[in-house]
This record gives sequence, C-alpha cells and structure tokens, in this order.
Amino acid sequence: MKEKKKLSVRKQVVKNYLIQWYYLDTNIEHLNEAELIKMKTLYASLKHLDKKELEFLAAKYRVERKPYITDAVAAQEQQMSLKDYKKERIRIEGKLRYPIGKYIDKYKKELSQATQLVYGK
Repeated sequence: MKEKKKLSVRKQVVKNYLIQWYYLDTNIEHLNEAELIKMKTLYASLKHLDKKELEFLAAKYRVERKPYITDAVAAQEQQMSLKDYKKERIRIEGKLRYPIGKYIDKYKKELSQATQLVYGK
C-alpha cells in the first residue's frame, strides 16, 4: 500500500493530462517526443477505467471546445445535478491518480530525455 500512495499524483496533475486529451488525439502526427510520452501515460492510465467512466470523462475533456466545458454545462448534458456530477467526476479522476503516477514514474527517464531534446532543458 505504501508503494501505491508514493506513486499517486496530485489531482491537478490528473486534470492536466485530461485537459490535453483532445489535443493529443487530434495532433498525433505532429506531436514531439515529450508529448508522445504524455500520450502513452494518459492512454495507459485510461485503461484503468471502465467504459462508462471513460465516456463520462471524455464528454468533458476530449472535446474541441475551448474554453473547456464547465461542470455546470457537463452536468446539464449528462442530465445530472451539478452536485452529483462533480462527485462522480472527482471519483473517476481520483481513480487515475495512481495509474498516472505509476506511468509518470515508468516513463520518467524517457520523458526527461525527450524534454531535453525538445526544449533544451
């Protein structure tokens, strides 16, 4: 259990990956090495969700619209109360904290090298 807690990431890290979902999907042929690794991390993590959970998050994050869909709009589209929608979104996003942390750790060296190549950092 200690290992799982160690690899769990902050909620904002999960949200950051989800916000990039549409961009990564629609620009795959133009992604740099660092972005490809982020895409691998996201997709490997999304496999930990069931189909319904995946569709729930996709409706909010895997969309072309900007600014991003607010919870109020997403709740209305899902025909849920805002309170119930937020509770479900937070629960599902919480399921991604460990997998994203695990894959960030797994690809850490690869991402570091790619970032140096792409950004010179």
